[in-house]
Amino acid sequence: MPSSKTLSILRYAVIIFFPIVILAGLASFYNDKLVIASNLKILQEHEMNRVAMQQHAIKNVFENIVSDLEIVSLHSGLKKILSHVNATESVKHQKNLGEEFLAFIHHKEVYDQLRVLNQQGMEIIRVEKTAESERLVPLGELQNQAGSPYFAAAIHGKPESVYVSPIALNVEHHQIEKPYKPVIQLSMSLANQEGKVGGVLVINYLGEHLFAIINKGSVNTSSVMQLIDSRGFWIKGSKVKDEWGDILDGRGDKGFRFDYPEAWRNIAKSESGQFINTKGMFTFVKINPFETHHRRGHAQTSYIPTQEAPLNMWILLSYVSPEALNQQVENEDSISYINQSILTLSLLILSLLIAQKRVEHTEDLHLIRQKDLRLRAVVDTALDGIVTINHKGIISSSNPAACKMFGYEKCEMLGQNIRMIVPAPDKESHDDYIDRYIETLEVRIVNNIREVDAEKKDGSIFPIELCVGAKELDGSWLFTGIMRDITERKALTDKLEKMAISDALTGVYNRGHFTMKLEEEFQRSQRYHLNLSLMMLDLDYFKAVNDVHGHPAGDAVLIALADQIQKSIRKIDILARYGGEEFAVIMPETDCDGAKIIAERIRKDIEMMVVNIDTHHIQKTVSIGVACLANKAIESADGLLITADDALYQAKHGGRNRVVVHKNN
Repeated sequence: MPSSKTLSILRYAVIIFFPIVILAGLASFYNDKLVIASNLKILQEHEMNRVAMQQHAIKNVFENIVSDLEIVSLHSGLKKILSHVNATESVKHQKNLGEEFLAFIHHKEVYDQLRVLNQQGMEIIRVEKTAESERLVPLGELQNQAGSPYFAAAIHGKPESVYVSPIALNVEHHQIEKPYKPVIQLSMSLANQEGKVGGVLVINYLGEHLFAIINKGSVNTSSVMQLIDSRGFWIKGSKVKDEWGDILDGRGDKGFRFDYPEAWRNIAKSESGQFINTKGMFTFVKINPFETHHRRGHAQTSYIPTQEAPLNMWILLSYVSPEALNQQVENEDSISYINQSILTLSLLILSLLIAQKRVEHTEDLHLIRQKDLRLRAVVDTALDGIVTINHKGIISSSNPAACKMFGYEKCEMLGQNIRMIVPAPDKESHDDYIDRYIETLEVRIVNNIREVDAEKKDGSIFPIELCVGAKELDGSWLFTGIMRDITERKALTDKLEKMAISDALTGVYNRGHFTMKLEEEFQRSQRYHLNLSLMMLDLDYFKAVNDVHGHPAGDAVLIALADQIQKSIRKIDILARYGGEEFAVIMPETDCDGAKIIAERIRKDIEMMVVNIDTHHIQKTVSIGVACLANKAIESADGLLITADDALYQAKHGGRNRVVVHKNN
């Protein structure tokens, strides 16, 4: 028989042991629930952010498409081919313009076709991608598109508006093209030389590039990014065989709404949201990439509704399967009930109260570290630079993308003032911006996406897209900046804008830009009573160069001529190729006498110019006509141009290689 002391010890142990076991079990169970809830919240926020980023990327795509369409529509050659010219010149203009469009779609890569249609819907120019390369479609293969929705919308629609078709599989000769090619067609009306609607510009965007962006959002994640139309059919799904169920024969029962009817009911009645059911987790947002005002022009986008796609709305959806969802949120680090009991018993033998507190403290620290590691993994793998600073502008964290962007090691940035990446003149006043926000909470900087300049370690300045968030935590302010290097994007934009105003051969301004600048300078001279002169130059006997030496030699002479004129004029003067071998120079704040001096200098410089072509030495002269606002009869920019052209005519018929100044006061 055990002694009373032993029984007391056992009774005391039982009294202490079972409550501790029960409390430990309950604590472990509750802790598991907390961890699962925390992991689920992190996953939900992560998927919401991914969908928002993909939505932003899709809208950027369509801003760039509309920008490209606007730039192409400004090409001065479009007005020529849409106006009534003779057949020979029309074919020449079509060929020249078609070759430029070929270079455009070759460079951009995301477009399948670029077409110009006349008022009757007949294609004048069509360039297209083929399996081998790009090609300019011969005249005999051009088609009439008068019955197409995009032509009707543009030819009868609002001026300066861009009309966008639904995304659909490309159709050639009334048949869906194989292999399947998703395209989006954008069109806008074009003005002829009389300023009236003379035709339509159409561009086909390849949907595969949009799908590549969506696929990129599903890389290295547990979710699948999908694109669904307004009727619940997959445009881009997880299985290719289920896509385009509303278009392709035999797929009428293939669609998101059929496979996930409960989820579709939730999605159909909301603009955005997130929910979990037995089929998994769904995060979605309804987007219309076409409802946007283009920032570089006045064009507005309008959707072309059809029977197959009556609404201009897509659904961007992130889907996490039940298996992936459980794997992401389950608490793999929790301690099992059996181990918890063994641990509790061991702790009771050693020191029940002290050990229990230590275990709870250790578990809490472990959970905190796990959450911190997960958050850090998200930040460190982000493609955008992320930097946090305190209220004094001191950098407290920077992810690898930010360090790479600015050329610093992480240790070089931590503890330094954010001014190290801010270029002058904002460097010294940056701390004042922070103080003003904390004092006034104005939102000019915070929560707005802006384009600003930044400075690298080597001192070079480059453009970034910046969004700053602010949060007050325990009485201290934390500012988080998300940055993206947009150097390549801005360079491409600048290049396209330059192409739109430059002559393809000589590199000087083209006729379209010249006309705009002449009107600006004329209005300025009238408003401020300033002098203004215009010079028209024509190369004498240029046709003989092409006939004797060939067109390449003629091109070389024109390039040399433009280069020599540019050297002979002043920096404020504006040189443009007006057409063929004819050039024009706008001379702001210049009277007739000053213009004549400049013209004579140009004439002499060109007379001395020698162009070497193989073994031949070509020398040419130039005839110059000058007009200035001293002529009281000149009341418009067009009048000034006509007057200069009359003076050029007198110079040509007066013996060439001379300057004639029109001074009919």
